[in-house]
Amino acid sequence: MINIRFLLFAVVVSLLGMLSVSAELSTNLADDKITLGSESQDASNYNKEIDVFLSKDIEIATTDDLTLTFQKYDSASQFISSSNTISAYNINVSFVKKSETSATTTVTVTARIPEALDAVDANGVASAFPVAKLLFSDGSESAVIDLYMQRKNHISFDEVYLNYNDENEKLNGDEKIDNLKAGDGATFEFKVENTFSSSADVEIDDVTVYVEDKDNDLDLDEDETLGTIKENDDDSGTISFDVADDLDEDTYDLFFRVLGEDEYGAMHGEQWTITIEIDKDKDDMAINRIDLNPDSATNCGASMVTLTVNVENIGSNAQDEATIKVESSGLRYSNIVGGIELDEGDSKTKQFSIPISESVSAGSYSVIVTTKNDDGEVTDERSLSLIVSSCTPSSSTPSTSDGSDDDADAGEVDVIYSNVDYGTAQPVDDDKETSAVMPMWMISLLFVLILIAVLVLFVVLLKN
Repeated sequence: MINIRFLLFAVVVSLLGMLSVSAELSTNLADDKITLGSESQDASNYNKEIDVFLSKDIEIATTDDLTLTFQKYDSASQFISSSNTISAYNINVSFVKKSETSATTTVTVTARIPEALDAVDANGVASAFPVAKLLFSDGSESAVIDLYMQRKNHISFDEVYLNYNDENEKLNGDEKIDNLKAGDGATFEFKVENTFSSSADVEIDDVTVYVEDKDNDLDLDEDETLGTIKENDDDSGTISFDVADDLDEDTYDLFFRVLGEDEYGAMHGEQWTITIEIDKDKDDMAINRIDLNPDSATNCGASMVTLTVNVENIGSNAQDEATIKVESSGLRYSNIVGGIELDEGDSKTKQFSIPISESVSAGSYSVIVTTKNDDGEVTDERSLSLIVSSCTPSSSTPSTSDGSDDDADAGEVDVIYSNVDYGTAQPVDDDKETSAVMPMWMISLLFVLILIAVLVLFVVLLKN
């Protein structure tokens, strides 16, 4: 029969042994981590038969012999398995005691910087990546050292410009733009280069530039694919975006990023953070939408086309006397609607009935819409064309619009009519059309001749 006391003694001894092994060995590392390489370190190049090995020493305080076990990480920095070697990195560890009585052992870690080692993370930020855990033990105490590697990035921005409001500003990295306004449009112009040397002979594939806002306040997520860029070469592209009219005055961060993968599978890239400060004009109005219904007409007779205009107060001040002006010199039409009241962020829709008389010649007529704020300053202007055809049978034409948001909140809808001196409207650069009309004297003569012929015929019939 097994002695219960003996079993209890064995369990206690085992637990004490486990506790003693879990005690930590002392090292000269501040954070139990070593990194082989840096942001400027070239990696190995298999095609050119170039192997890059790096070494680093660790001082471990122990008088006993050390043993080592590797724990390998995958690309997501998760533990996979234990092994004595990690072939992809050719890791080699040597132990050297300073003397037989020395209480310190120098551990030299040597490893190959592989071709497939990423230079940046998924956001294009240069990073060191964990590749293994080194588990040292002297039988009673242990130490766990994280092994990181880092290599040089080879895809980056060479030149970047931001075009907005007639400005062409060169960017050199993380910068602040303070002249953009709500409703503005902007365009990034960029050149991306592959900095691998011609002798390295390494292409970078699937090169893509991204622009996105940090907190999704701008609703901005754009990209431009450049494809493959050969070593010591570059490529260019553009990305445009619009600042929403209703965006609040504040500062917003944009991520401007390039990513690509070299032929060994390593990720390269760069990321800038562009801070934009959005301002609003105190008294500003924007035309959201204008459309004509129908967008064409004929000169068969008097008719009307309806122009719909949707305007929005994108300034910070309320408007009480804003105006919309619609004019077409070719159609001899002009109308101004004033006294428009709009609080900040509100919109209204006005409809204008534009008469088309039969005297209007066939052609294309420009219709111009202008908005002014309470101070009488022009805040926006849009134009579209009305096609007038000759008097021939035609099918109705659906309406078209010129505006960024056909589903914009129409707000209040007013229909505006006007009395217009039609005159004789003429399109620009269009020849006048004339028609042949029989003179009145010819009509009278023809009537007399017909009457004489009828009388003669009547006399002849009576004689017979």
